[in-house]
This record gives sequence, C-alpha cells and structure tokens, in this order.
Amino acid sequence: MNLHILPLAILMVAGTQLVLATLLVTGKRPVLASLAYIAGFGAAVAVIIIGSYVGAKLLHAGLAPHTTDAGRNKSEKLVETFFVVVLVLLSVRAYLNRANSKPSKLLEKVQEAGPREAFKYGVLVIAVAPTDIIVGATVGLDLVRNKDALTDALPFYGLCLLLLAIPLLLFFMLGKRGPSAMAKVREFTENQSWAVTIIVCVVYLALILA
Repeated sequence: MNLHILPLAILMVAGTQLVLATLLVTGKRPVLASLAYIAGFGAAVAVIIIGSYVGAKLLHAGLAPHTTDAGRNKSEKLVETFFVVVLVLLSVRAYLNRANSKPSKLLEKVQEAGPREAFKYGVLVIAVAPTDIIVGATVGLDLVRNKDALTDALPFYGLCLLLLAIPLLLFFMLGKRGPSAMAKVREFTENQSWAVTIIVCVVYLALILA
C-alpha cells in the first residue's frame, strides 16, 4: 500500500470513535470494555475494506479482458477523480456540520457498558458513520487501483487500531493522572474533530494531485 493512504486512519478514528474510547476508559470495566470496543471497531473496518477490495477486484477482472490500455488509463483517472470528489465532499460536510459535531449526551451511558456492549458499540460506530464507510471503501479501492495485495492494508488497519487505543494506553501510562488526561482528549475530539477531518482531507488531496 502507498503510504499516502495512512493519513486517512486519522479520519477514520477522529470524533465519536475516540470519544467512545475515552468514555470506556473512564467506565466501570475500563480494560475489558476498551479491548472489546477496539475489537468490534477492528472487525467492522476489516469487513468494509475486504468487501470493497473483493468487489473492486471482481469488477476489474470482469472488465479487464475488454479494456484497452487507453481504457485502463481512463478508468484510473475516473477512480482518482472519485477519490478527489469524495474528499472534497467530506471536507464540506465536516465544515457545514461543525456546530453539531459534539456527540449526544446519551454517550455518557457508554461508561456503564461491559465487554459485550462495548463490542457492539465498536461495530455500530462504524456502521452508522457514512464517513468511515467511505474511508474504508476508499482503502479497498486504492489497493486494487495500485495492484496491491489485501495484506498491504495492514499498515492502515494497524494504525487505526493504534490510534483508537490511545485512551487505553494513556490509562496505563499515566496512572492517577489518567482521568484528567482523558478529559482533555475527550474535549478536544468533541470540539475539533471537524477541523481534523478537513486537515486530513486536504493533505490527502494534495498527495493525490501531486
């Protein structure tokens, strides 16, 4: 996988995903619930990437015998244009919804979640997020576009899980100072996730168009 796809891992995690991870760390069963949440998140991301990769691979295989070199170049341009349009739309959406970017107060209930509920939250936080579905699909399409193997998505996948595990890592590293640190992480992700989304999209756009 080309390294330019890695910044999208930040887009995948920033916002509600990281807020939920922070809430779980400050809950009743921080370690087990956090690990279950990360596992659920990882499962959902894997399904999206694999699904988009297999779908794009099958489509490419079906069209390849009937496509000339000029046609393939045109197809690659169309895919590149698709990436650009998607990123522009994500940036615009993030900016227009910046005032409503704070998670619902109902997320406070997450602190009461056990491992089973936390796993479900990990899956649902991806399933109900159009941005994350688009990002995951973009990764799968990028693999096919660059003729990479599915395993080349592992750096992106691992970075997503590592970023999501930051609250849990801080919990272990900071000890008694953990709660105050978690509060700061939560406040930042609640208030600035829209800005992070735009920055990441702009960086990725620059890499594509360079």
